[in-house]
Amino acid sequence: MEFPMYEDYADETAELDYSDYSEPSDHLGGVAYSLQDVWNDCCLPSLEIFKTLYPIFAACFGVYLLRILFQCINRPVWLHFGAAAAGIFTAHHIQGDRFWILTASGIAGWLLLRITRTSAARNFTGVLVAVSSVLYILSLETFFLHPATANALRGSQMIFLMKLISLAFSESVVDLNFAEYSGFIFFPGTVIFGPWIPLDIYRRWSSANGIPTLSTVVRMLKQFGIALAASAACLLVSNCLLDWLIGGFHGRWIQAFRVAASFRFSHYFVGYVSEATLAATGVPYTSVTKPWKIELPRSLVEVVAYWSIPMRNWLREFVFLKARLVFSVSVALILTYSASSLLHGVNFQLSAVLLTLAVGTYVENELRRKLAVAFDACIEARACRNCSHRHTSGHVFVVLANLAFGGLAMFHLAYLGDMFDSSASAEKGYNYQHTLTKWSQLDFAGHYTIAVTFLFQWLI
Repeated sequence: MEFPMYEDYADETAELDYSDYSEPSDHLGGVAYSLQDVWNDCCLPSLEIFKTLYPIFAACFGVYLLRILFQCINRPVWLHFGAAAAGIFTAHHIQGDRFWILTASGIAGWLLLRITRTSAARNFTGVLVAVSSVLYILSLETFFLHPATANALRGSQMIFLMKLISLAFSESVVDLNFAEYSGFIFFPGTVIFGPWIPLDIYRRWSSANGIPTLSTVVRMLKQFGIALAASAACLLVSNCLLDWLIGGFHGRWIQAFRVAASFRFSHYFVGYVSEATLAATGVPYTSVTKPWKIELPRSLVEVVAYWSIPMRNWLREFVFLKARLVFSVSVALILTYSASSLLHGVNFQLSAVLLTLAVGTYVENELRRKLAVAFDACIEARACRNCSHRHTSGHVFVVLANLAFGGLAMFHLAYLGDMFDSSASAEKGYNYQHTLTKWSQLDFAGHYTIAVTFLFQWLI
């Protein structure tokens, strides 16, 4: 059975969540805290994180100035090495002594590319590098790194592996030299918080000639300022405002909603910080996430699609579409979610969430596709681009149906996100016992709902 609509949103929940850099709020609910108290006792301390981020922004702006200088004097190699040096400085600033692991990984990645490209197996470079990358991250986290170290490095390592695998599958890597490779891999705008960008974008950035116009600089600063303001707002919602607004309400599901929403906004914070670092380097604006599409979802499918847009694009190009050349859409989807899980390293909790999402989005898509055909209504998981249904999006039945499915998606968000709390195990990464305990406290309601939905769509 074919599901062509899935080709538009094969994705995963890539969470480059660095909430360990932010300070969780004390419990503010149930106490007569004024907004001024929340601002003084929680918001201001939380915003201290930006003192940690200032050197990163400075490195990104510095690389932007280096690009102007070295392009004016026609020294592209110096620019690549300058970008790499700024990225390594950024990695050291955030990761401390762990930065050498990223640096060594980058050098090993270059050697792997050269060996595979010049060997008899050069036609299989992409597959060989992808398999080697997965084996590398799994063995590194299993046998060599302390769990806390592995968890701290996980986001940066994942971005590195995404870049490396994209290079392995790219034909343009043939003329890639070590200087350009280093600048791309350690680019300060992406090395810590992401997002993944393809080599072509980095090449357009590094080859831009001349002094930028005033309007270009103003646009860059505007994009940086908007992303920075949005990141601060999401940080405050995650750390303080949610707890202040609903922390005093009791009930297991209310608390699950609060924890899950706090996790989501911490993800948005990281996403907007990555937009800010990218904008500071002068790279054209790239949307990393769309919170409004997640908080007020049409479907669980759209939640997955807009959670991490660059990750979705990477998975679509280098996993889903390549798997579709050999397998059916359903198998390609499983491989896509599996690849996402493996890139995140040894993480049972995330693997469990991704597997649940894979089944949940598949079932939801099938049910809504069948209902859309049966009622000739615009109620599919993704909104129609050129709707030809008899009952379009403005019809009262369509509105109510889409609202109901949106509410079901919000239910799944609370269920799946409840396990991403700030418990003591967060620093080392959550284990399977934490995951199963959290879901058992909610009576495995999300899984039962997916099972009932599957049975219903199968019967109709």
